[in-house]
Amino acid sequence: MRRSLNSSRAVCAFLLSAASLFSTQTLKAHEIAPENQPPARHPSAYHPPQRRRAPSYEPRSFRTDQNFAFELRIGPYPPKIDREFKGSSKPFELIYGTKKRAHLGLEADWQAFRIPYLGTLGPGLGWSYVRFKADAPYKNDPSVRSPQPTNLWLMPMYGVAVLRVDVLAQRFSIPIVPYAKAGISWAFWKSTDAGEISTFEDEKARGLEAGLQFHVGAMLWLNWLAPQTALDLDNTAGVNNAYLYVEYMNSSIDSFGTGMQVGTSTWVTGLAWEY
Repeated sequence: MRRSLNSSRAVCAFLLSAASLFSTQTLKAHEIAPENQPPARHPSAYHPPQRRRAPSYEPRSFRTDQNFAFELRIGPYPPKIDREFKGSSKPFELIYGTKKRAHLGLEADWQAFRIPYLGTLGPGLGWSYVRFKADAPYKNDPSVRSPQPTNLWLMPMYGVAVLRVDVLAQRFSIPIVPYAKAGISWAFWKSTDAGEISTFEDEKARGLEAGLQFHVGAMLWLNWLAPQTALDLDNTAGVNNAYLYVEYMNSSIDSFGTGMQVGTSTWVTGLAWEY
């Protein structure tokens, strides 16, 4: 009996010693854990990062305001001087021949109004310059040329109303912009011989003529070829659109029948920008 009691006491002492040892080791393990170790997060509190999406935008909303247009112009300029002479008399062709000279020009437009579903309308001003040069023929024998040169220079200018129909390009991305211009024109002119102003019956060969003119043409919308480059150019330099164009121009500059006819009918090409 006494031996059985002693055995029970030995088993209890062993279990208490084992429990005490396990508690001590667990406490030591907690004591040596790093203090900055974050506590474990419950799975329900974890939210994975959301995938970021690129913002959507309409490119037109990043465009600057459009108010003006600017053109560089070049083309042949055959003046209608000989048309006022009847018969076979062609003094201009006799002196300067049939070779066509090119004129250089500039135009600036104010796009004052935008007509919904059509395009822009506003006034425009244009300037150009052309010069003709040749050895002057003798009056008695036109087949013989003088060593002294003769010159004729013209400086045509105009003020017109400009309608550009850009609805096809702006709304439907069809890269064609037809346009029309009409208004008044005027031109300074002067003829010289051997560096001196030419004279005819004691009148000096220079003057200012006025008249009317119109233009019709079509522009190729270059933004269509490189949309991102066009958007960058707009944001950095304010250029809304760029074009390559060709037009037909007709002018009658003869002071309405009382002066020399220095107008022309010709084709013009060049580059245009809208700001």
